[in-house]
Amino acid sequence: MIVLTALDDENTALGAVQSGAQDYLVKGQINTSQLIRSIRYAMERQKLMTELEKRLKEIKTLQGLLPMCAWCQKYS
Repeated sequence: MIVLTALDDENTALGAVQSGAQDYLVKGQINTSQLIRSIRYAMERQKLMTELEKRLKEIKTLQGLLPMCAWCQKYS
């Protein structure tokens, strides 16, 4: 999510980003190339977050298997 607003307030911008926004843009203070860059960066960050979540799930699965593997090795 990218917030586009007429409100130029640093606290509101920080709050929006802390709440999950990828960027906070103020109408009248951005141009086309800045908007495109903001969208591209937000898409890339989302892609990285999705990949990170996937890898964390894999790690949790592997952590669940480790005790079983240790037990198998001990009694083999």
